[in-house]
Amino acid sequence: MISSRRTWLRGMFTSVGLLAMAGGLGPAAAQPAGTLLVGLVAEPVNLDPPQVTDLNSLRVARRIVETLVTFPEESTQIVPGLAESWTISKDGLSYTFKLRKGVKFHDGTPFNAEAVKFSIERQFNPEHPANKLGKYPFANFFFGNVKAVEAMDDSTVRFVLKEPRASFLAVLTSGAASIVSPTAVRKWGADYPLNPVGTGPFRYVSWQRGQQVVLEKNPDYWKGAVKLDRVVYRPIVEDQARLTELMTGAVDLIVGVPPDFVAQLEGSPKVSIAKQVGAHVWYLGINNQKKPFDDKRVRQALNYAVNKDAIVKDVLKGTGAVSKGPVLPNTWGPTRRSRPIPMIRRRPSSSSPRRATRTGSPRPCGCRSPVPACSRPSPCPR
Repeated sequence: MISSRRTWLRGMFTSVGLLAMAGGLGPAAAQPAGTLLVGLVAEPVNLDPPQVTDLNSLRVARRIVETLVTFPEESTQIVPGLAESWTISKDGLSYTFKLRKGVKFHDGTPFNAEAVKFSIERQFNPEHPANKLGKYPFANFFFGNVKAVEAMDDSTVRFVLKEPRASFLAVLTSGAASIVSPTAVRKWGADYPLNPVGTGPFRYVSWQRGQQVVLEKNPDYWKGAVKLDRVVYRPIVEDQARLTELMTGAVDLIVGVPPDFVAQLEGSPKVSIAKQVGAHVWYLGINNQKKPFDDKRVRQALNYAVNKDAIVKDVLKGTGAVSKGPVLPNTWGPTRRSRPIPMIRRRPSSSSPRRATRTGSPRPCGCRSPVPACSRPSPCPR
């Protein structure tokens, strides 16, 4: 597995991918003062985070909505968000949150415990009136362990779990745990993802398909209004086109900078790159229940056959590191006891290109099987 480095625009975005920023020369300078133009890798699909499976949708939608708890900059230490504080029962089955008072959604309706209950239960409760208005792909993963969400009073909400889950607070930082306006969901129905309403620092303005998504600052934001007046997100799919737009000043910031371009950008006086270690892992998913992958030695052989150091050096151009496992340093739940699996050492006597072993292995294993490569972090179907 390979972990990749990511960068972000400090103070505004969280974990948005590799970023490059340019001075406002050219077309971007013609925009109204206080406007930030962002070049995305692809167009958002949906602006309701619980229904989202792609990163570009989240890059936009999570500026609009917020969660009860969150992560501060450059940290995975969970801190208060829309909830001021919380307590956990001794048996680990109840999480009680005290909510911030006086917070309003962008449509002027109040943020309260009923809104929290509505936002979460619509995903996992098939009897909820909003359940059929959308598809929630991560509902079972995140909230399958939730027995009930109880509104104790306007500013107190309690989650009751079926069994203890040590990572539950971390779950509540996810996009699926975003709190939305119940009034807006009822008003727009199945079209709510095209008309999102939250409590975040920016509120939704417009979406021109294939062209841009426009957000404007929330003047009544509970943390205080942000300095930017507007953010315009433009989908620019081709890497070279996105880079050209940045260098000519057509956009102020781009995400998804290919590693091949990093050195070029670092050498430009017009561009600055903000770097940060990310929480993304590249891996190959296989079905361990199907032959020949039910044989541990086959899986080990596949692992040994991949020169991960070469990938880091030649493909990622040093913007990544060999991962010790699926849980990365500085994220929730890593262990210092993990060690990288050693690289393969070929036996000089082996003449078969398909037979190899590492020192200490019981015996070599040879197989031939096409392995489908995954393009995103999810198990392959075969």
